[in-house]
Amino acid sequence: MPTDETESFRFDGQVVLPNGSKASVLVIGGFDDDDLTSLDLELFLYGDEEQRRKVNLLMTMRPEAVRWIESNRADDGHLEVLGINNVSGKHGPHGKQSIELDVSALQRGISETPELEARKLFAVVRMVPSGFVHDRMFGFHATGKIEAQDYPERHPIVYSTPYGGLTLAQSFVHYSGKENGNKTTRRVERLVLAGEITIPAGESLRQANEVLKGHLHEVRLALSFCFRQPVYLAQINYTDHRPEALQRGPIYFRRHFHENLTRVESDELIHSNKLGQGGLQRLVESIRNQQRSADFTRALSFLAVSYTSTLENGFFQAFSAMETIIDIALTGRGEQTLTEAIWKAIERPVRDTIDTAAKSVGFDPVDVKEKVAELRRPSFKKRVSRVCAYYKPTTDDLWPSCSFEDGINAAAKLRNGLFHGANYSESEELYCALIRIRAFTERLVLRLLGWPDSELWPHRDQTLIAMNRSSSAPPAAKGTGQAIV
Repeated sequence: MPTDETESFRFDGQVVLPNGSKASVLVIGGFDDDDLTSLDLELFLYGDEEQRRKVNLLMTMRPEAVRWIESNRADDGHLEVLGINNVSGKHGPHGKQSIELDVSALQRGISETPELEARKLFAVVRMVPSGFVHDRMFGFHATGKIEAQDYPERHPIVYSTPYGGLTLAQSFVHYSGKENGNKTTRRVERLVLAGEITIPAGESLRQANEVLKGHLHEVRLALSFCFRQPVYLAQINYTDHRPEALQRGPIYFRRHFHENLTRVESDELIHSNKLGQGGLQRLVESIRNQQRSADFTRALSFLAVSYTSTLENGFFQAFSAMETIIDIALTGRGEQTLTEAIWKAIERPVRDTIDTAAKSVGFDPVDVKEKVAELRRPSFKKRVSRVCAYYKPTTDDLWPSCSFEDGINAAAKLRNGLFHGANYSESEELYCALIRIRAFTERLVLRLLGWPDSELWPHRDQTLIAMNRSSSAPPAAKGTGQAIV
């Protein structure tokens, strides 16, 4: 039974088959607005058995492709199915009757027709999980009244897109209901970006939506870095307030998750109160302008995911993020690799020497010679030393019982033993190394971004401080792995 929390739809439409012909379908679907694991879509098939077979084949081929389902009513909005994870069918007396689709995302009513004149829409972007933006204090009274008071130094967090500014805030939706015969009000917290956007004449909403999603991807990466866990785009709702648009169907993008995400209780790196007054905009633009930006954003993703992964996976992800950030930081400084000319002058004599030595003792040098290319890259220890010399991140509190160089080399031995031999001595030792590697990587990223220490959350290092006080793990790795070179 649909409720105020459910978005449901039913319409007749058509899909285009590979031969260019169209097949009619009845589309029924819906989702619970607050349950991101719910996104149901079922296609009831028309036509003869051959036509139904072709529609089924269309839905199963190339899962990553976009499926466009055109509504017979233009004002009802078309559907785009983005990624099909699974297809199941229901059969009747004359073959397949309907197809149930497990999809990655769905778009409805996002037209690809260019606008004849500028069109204003109100956009509400939902990201998950919630609970990161703290800008108000709430008071709850016995009468049921809830008072919200803005913090004195609250500044709106605005991000400017090519189509208009969106404000990041913690929003609340209220639902009325009953429990044990009593009236209730349920309050649901949401993390949203909202604001009015303008689609210019000559550009379609579909084009603008794709550009907007690109910007939102950058925003979510920035927020993931700030809040130390992955933040994802979940939904975009567009509202057209023009009188002629009131009878049209809803316009939205909706992503399908396999679990509802909750906030990991940990101290932020950058608190939301530092993202106002242009802070979020500066952070996103700094991330965008980094050299090797694709590698840089991938490293930020790895770093965020390491906070929600298992111990071993988190260690791998954090270490990979650290190595990537180090390489990016050294790019363009003439420190990362030998030039082509110098390397050619070195490589041939090295290979000749290996051949000579192998011949004298009678072994096949092929495997050894395959490792020669690694000589072109400076050792891990040298790269860490150089990046610290250039950017001077704070390191003296990371391994207080030994030098930073010895501590990070011990972490490298742990990584190598775990990666190549699937072994490590103690989970405590691995956990301590993970905390320290993550802290070092974050500090190096902050240097690259030019983000001042004065705008960091004062309590960001509480886990590191507590660990340094209580940890008894020795600085050197006990595993059999060798240091990474």
